[in-house]
Amino acid sequence: MSIIKDQFNYNDYNFNEYYVVKIAGKGNIEKNDVRNINLSKNIYDSVEKIKYFINNSNILNKKVAIVWDGDNFQDQDHDSPSPFTNLIFELSKVENYYMFGLKHKKEDNPWKDKHVNTWRMMEFTKLYNIIEPHKLFNTLCNMYISYGSTNFKYKNDNPCNVETSGYLQLYDFKNNYNLNILYNDAVLGFEIYSKNTM
Repeated sequence: MSIIKDQFNYNDYNFNEYYVVKIAGKGNIEKNDVRNINLSKNIYDSVEKIKYFINNSNILNKKVAIVWDGDNFQDQDHDSPSPFTNLIFELSKVENYYMFGLKHKKEDNPWKDKHVNTWRMMEFTKLYNIIEPHKLFNTLCNMYISYGSTNFKYKNDNPCNVETSGYLQLYDFKNNYNLNILYNDAVLGFEIYSKNTM
C-alpha cells in the first residue's frame, strides 16, 4: 500500500476557530450482536440529537470540527461493524462541519491507502502525531460523544479479561474533566458530554 501524501502533523494545525466535537465508540462488533443492531438502527435519530446539542452548545457559532481517533469506516456491510463511524459519515454531510481523523505516528506516516479507502465517500483532513490520538482529542474537544462504549466494558464480554480501550478512554475522559451530561441513553450506551468552562 502506498503512503498517502496529504497528511499533516497535528501540532501544525490550529483548531481555535472550531467548536470541536469528538466522536468515539465501540468498534469491531459482531454483526448479529443485539447491541450492534440497536446502535445501527438508531444512527439517524442519534445524528439529529448530536446536531441539536451542537447547535445549543456552540454559542460562539464557530465552525464545527468533527474529530475521531483515526478508525476505519466500517458500516453494516463490514464483517465487524463500528456503528460510531456511521455517525461520523452522516455528520460529514452537515454544512459547516469539517472532518478530522488523527492517527498515531510510530515510524512512517500512518495514513495508508487501505485506511483512506474506507472513507473514500467522505472528505476529511488526515492528521498524525507521536502522542496517542485519544489523549490529544480528549484535551482539545469541547464536546465528547460516545456511541456504545459503556456497554462493552470487557474484551469479549468476559469480566476476567481486561477492559476495552473504548471503555477505558471514556472512563478517563469522565474522570479528568469537569463535564455537563447533555444526553445519556443507557440502553444504547449513547452519551453526550460538554466541558464545563465556568
